[in-house]
Amino acid sequence: MKVTVARSSRRELMANRQFVETSETVAGRVLATRSRAAERLVGTPWRTIAEIPSAALHSRFRPSDAAMKPMTNCLDSSSLSARGLDRVVRVAWTLADLAGKPRPDENETSAALALWLGLHP
Repeated sequence: MKVTVARSSRRELMANRQFVETSETVAGRVLATRSRAAERLVGTPWRTIAEIPSAALHSRFRPSDAAMKPMTNCLDSSSLSARGLDRVVRVAWTLADLAGKPRPDENETSAALALWLGLHP
């Protein structure tokens, strides 16, 4: 993933932080996401999305054709490699798990692709 992080301004650093999520809240969301992935992978030799081999990622865990469209367009224009495709699909699954969805749809694949290409989703 390619993410540009701008330097925080003094105003941002001094702002009221009452609406910022706590570490516990974020940790809970991460645990729930990992749990969704683990449930999906029961009966396989893998425990996380990162462990799924490319062949399985593009067969058993392949997003729908509609969800794959943003990535196939980039493959056709050579702005995405086969290795990049694997990484984008993995991030799309993570985004779907974060959203509580059973599979990534075009929203997750587009957002994952934007992160990979260094664009703002």
